[in-house]
Amino acid sequence: MHLYLDIKTIPSQRPGIRDEIAATITPPGNISKAETIAAWEAEKKPALVDEAYAKTAYDGAAGHVVAIAYGIDDGNEATWCAKYMRPDWLVGSKQDMLSTEKVIMERAFVAMTDALQNAANAAEKHRLGPGRGFVYVRGGEIRDCQANVGPVTVVAHYADHVLRFLYQRAVILGVPVPRWFPINARANHNQPMGGAPLVVDTMTYWTGYGGRISLDRLCDTLGVKRETHIGDDQVYDRWLADDYDDVVLVARSNVMRLRQIHRKLTFWTPPPEQVVGPETVMQEALVHD
Repeated sequence: MHLYLDIKTIPSQRPGIRDEIAATITPPGNISKAETIAAWEAEKKPALVDEAYAKTAYDGAAGHVVAIAYGIDDGNEATWCAKYMRPDWLVGSKQDMLSTEKVIMERAFVAMTDALQNAANAAEKHRLGPGRGFVYVRGGEIRDCQANVGPVTVVAHYADHVLRFLYQRAVILGVPVPRWFPINARANHNQPMGGAPLVVDTMTYWTGYGGRISLDRLCDTLGVKRETHIGDDQVYDRWLADDYDDVVLVARSNVMRLRQIHRKLTFWTPPPEQVVGPETVMQEALVHD
C-alpha cells in the first residue's frame, strides 16, 4: 500500500522572531565606516532578514505545518488544513498558531490511519488475493496498519525533509505519530527479505542520493501536468490572506503529481482488473443504452 504525502509549511509565527534573526545578521567584515554600515543596514539588511525568516518555513524547529495532503493508492486525495477545522477546535488560527497546528496534525494522523485501515479492510477481500502491495488482515479486526503484514510505503518528494519536519513538529507539539509513520527510515531502501521500502523519495529516486530537483521541474521532465498555477513559494502569502482554498489546492495537486511521478519512475502498470479493454467498453455501452 502506498501513501502519497505532501505538506505545506510557513515561517515561524513566534512573536519577536524577526528581531532575533535581525540581531544575528551583521555587516560584512570589510566595511567599518559608520556611514557605510548605516547604508548597509538600510539597503541590504532588510532583504537578508526577509530571506533568513522565509527559510524558517523549512526548519522543523521553527516553522509550522498549515496543510497535510495525502492519497492512498488510487483513492481520492484528502487534505487537512485550518480551513476545515471546526471553530471549537481552534483558538484563533493566527493568534494561536501552535494550537491550530497541533489540531491539524492530530486530525491528519487520525484521518490517514483510518483511511489506511479502511483500504486494508477492503483489500483483505480482494478477488486476486493478498500480496498485491496492499496491507491486509489475517483473521480479525485491524487495529494497526502494520498488524500481521509489512508496513506502509510513504511516497513524498524530498521525503527526508517532509517526514523529518512532520516528526519534529509532532515532538514539539506532543502529537504521537502513528506506528506506520516511518522515523529515520532510509528512502528508496528495500527492507530485509525483499520487503518494500518504508519510504520512497521521488527526488532522489530520479537524481540519486545527494541530488536535488524540484517537483515542478521533475513534472516538466516527465510530462506530468500541473493542476494549478500556484507555486509552493506562494503558500505563505495565500495563508496570510486566508486563501485556504489555494493552500489546499497546491497540496492536493502535489499529491496527484506524486502518484503519477512515482508510477512513472517504477514502471507501474495497472493490475488486470483495472484495464478496460474493447469488450468491457462495449458491454458498458450496451448496459447504459
